[in-house]
Amino acid sequence: MILGPYTHLTVKRPDTAVSETEINQALKKIQTDMSVLITIDTRPARIGDQVIIQYQGYLDSTPIPNTGRSHHPLILGSGSFLPEFEEQLTGRWAGDKFSFPVYFSKDYPNTAAAGKEVVFQIHLLSVGELVLQDLDDDFAKDFSDFDTLAQLRDSICQNLTEKKNEKAQEEICTNLLTQIIEHSSLDPNPELLAQLKDEFLEEFQEQLARQGLDTEQFLSRTGHSDEFIDRHCQKQAERKMQETMVLHEIARTEQITFTDDELEEAIYDLAEEYEEEPIEFLQMLSQDEIDGLKLEILCNKALNFVMKSADFIR
Repeated sequence: MILGPYTHLTVKRPDTAVSETEINQALKKIQTDMSVLITIDTRPARIGDQVIIQYQGYLDSTPIPNTGRSHHPLILGSGSFLPEFEEQLTGRWAGDKFSFPVYFSKDYPNTAAAGKEVVFQIHLLSVGELVLQDLDDDFAKDFSDFDTLAQLRDSICQNLTEKKNEKAQEEICTNLLTQIIEHSSLDPNPELLAQLKDEFLEEFQEQLARQGLDTEQFLSRTGHSDEFIDRHCQKQAERKMQETMVLHEIARTEQITFTDDELEEAIYDLAEEYEEEPIEFLQMLSQDEIDGLKLEILCNKALNFVMKSADFIR
């Protein structure tokens, strides 16, 4: 392989400042989550209400898979559905049955509906008004670990800042690695690439299982095909292998090494993640898994080397 430039790369540092608007939105979500729902039948639905709906999408009078639900809760104005969908529910009464068309963009995830005008048949089962608690010190005491609203706001700000910093770090790493990969000449091992692809496929299936789904159910609900999953895992495998190759070469070029203490710390951290005793966890690891952990340590140290030499701009 031919390694491209990896020092003094220019990268934009994302803005991680948390605005008052973001804090207010997070506080509003807590307020909404802690609200009391009162079912009403004396007025039509309006923005802020929670409605329970039964709906199904049709194309030429034929039901489209995965465009229908029964007893689905929806807060009007939340933006969880397409705006034109929620607009049709506003002003309707509990018990109303009606239909309306919605156009889906060509890049809509459900390929059965993408680029088409779908007619939805709706049964508005109930309308509920969310009674919100006042945002004051009592709210903070009742629904958090803090005594004042100011303390709760400070905690929200801190959490949002941490999340933004983590996201910014990921964006910086991705940007730097992309620059290195694009200017390198790589020749991935086909057998290792195929093995890595299988690992990503297995991981994808495990994620589905944690959600109570299997592959067929996922494909049915999303309208995707087996080829979509295959391409997705192939793309992940290629990127992972490219990153590993350039970082390993950087580590070799810069003579980056790690100590036994660093390996021991990595094993301890991994054991804690899997909620296992470190000694027992180490005995469970195969030599291939230990070698993989060593490679991961080297790659992380190489990435830190690249980041320290990068030129950051705003």
